[in-house]
Amino acid sequence: MLVTTELRAGGTERCVTELATRLDPEKYNCEVVCLAPFPTERMQFYERLREQQVSLSSLNARSAFDFFGAKRRLAQRIQSQNPAAVLSFLFHANVLTGATLKKFPRVPHIGNIRVADPRRWRLPLERRSLQRARNVICVSHSVRDYCQFKGHYSENRLSVIPNGVDHTAIETQISHPLRPEGFRESSGPHVGFVGRLDSQKGLDRLIAYWPKLRGQFPNASLWIAGDGPQAKSLAGQGKALGLEACIHWLGWRAQPWALLEHCDAFVFPSQWEGMSNALLEGMATGKAIVANMIEGVSEVLGPGPACQLAEVRQPETLVANLCQVLQDPEVRSRCGHFNRDRVLQNYSIEGMVGRFESAIEGVI
Repeated sequence: MLVTTELRAGGTERCVTELATRLDPEKYNCEVVCLAPFPTERMQFYERLREQQVSLSSLNARSAFDFFGAKRRLAQRIQSQNPAAVLSFLFHANVLTGATLKKFPRVPHIGNIRVADPRRWRLPLERRSLQRARNVICVSHSVRDYCQFKGHYSENRLSVIPNGVDHTAIETQISHPLRPEGFRESSGPHVGFVGRLDSQKGLDRLIAYWPKLRGQFPNASLWIAGDGPQAKSLAGQGKALGLEACIHWLGWRAQPWALLEHCDAFVFPSQWEGMSNALLEGMATGKAIVANMIEGVSEVLGPGPACQLAEVRQPETLVANLCQVLQDPEVRSRCGHFNRDRVLQNYSIEGMVGRFESAIEGVI
């Protein structure tokens, strides 16, 4: 049984979907349980699970006030299905699953921590909820260290399984590129971003420094694929800075890399992460990346060109490094080749699923 917070398209939801559809069906009969109601938008993973005939359940929790009702409904699912193991993903699912499984001490629990969340009040609550978990899987070594040294988890209960990329799906997208509205070959350079529009992703800082980049590249454009709670405020910020003509808002896209294949580089100004799926997928396209040195980023980009890493507390370095990448085609080519090879060799979806299978076998 895989328990997640929701099924709207996102990084963790992609991981859950890949596991539910790729785990060996001869060994595992998966059920996916989501806390929130089934999605009515960004439904690609929900629809894929249905197409693959994966058993789906919703606890219909819409707020924290639904906690006890969701706990009761999850207990009923566990009672009726008697799963060999329960895997929970993300903070809310970890807390609810840990509380529910107190009544089922023989059912092994594997928790999954996907991000080094700076909201410190979450750490002790999540740790208490995962006290019975046989294994706590972290998405990167940085998140594992965060849990051990700041969350005070026992080292022997922590393991690392990094995200994986479906290289075939990325190749399919970039081999059929689309030209977004407003694109002009004569303009540029073009920079792309894929992700949720909220404070974690740091777009407000990037937009604030974009005029400095345009001082060096007057025709530079920023192409943003995603949606989220900051969409209106970010658009307002760009307008206030006179950037309406050079920032293009594409909204959420199921296949963003086909639409952004025209970009010269991708930028990821996140303030915290665990291991960004969008970063891995961007690397898989063979493009140069500029990202803040936060959890998971340094270990993913590895010993690559230093210009791809910026200091998170010095946002001006993000734009400075981006300028360095944009002004030199040879640097972009070197970065792109390194990125694609790095992901191909170290971050395959098959490798991720295989590691999860070993983790499950270790507790049942």
